[in-house]
Amino acid sequence: MANMRGAKERKRIERNAGLPPRVCVKGKLAYTITIHAHISGATHTMTLTVSPKRIDQYSVEVDGKPWKKRVGMSHVTAGIRKALPPFRRGDE
Repeated sequence: MANMRGAKERKRIERNAGLPPRVCVKGKLAYTITIHAHISGATHTMTLTVSPKRIDQYSVEVDGKPWKKRVGMSHVTAGIRKALPPFRRGDE
């Protein structure tokens, strides 16, 4: 049995020899969105941390203050859209 296990392990190593090693992510999985308004000079930072219970939910902080505890990406983008002033085209 030990010989069979050894042969199986050698075959696995040979098969994966040319492939890059797998990446193991440890720690917090977080995204940062930075919004900079060039007209006013204001900068806001949103930090989205993946919720431990659901992968499609985020805990969001805006400028270091908690905004929402569990929210989806569509609600995050809607919050950004509502916070920004409306864009109006000038007469061309």
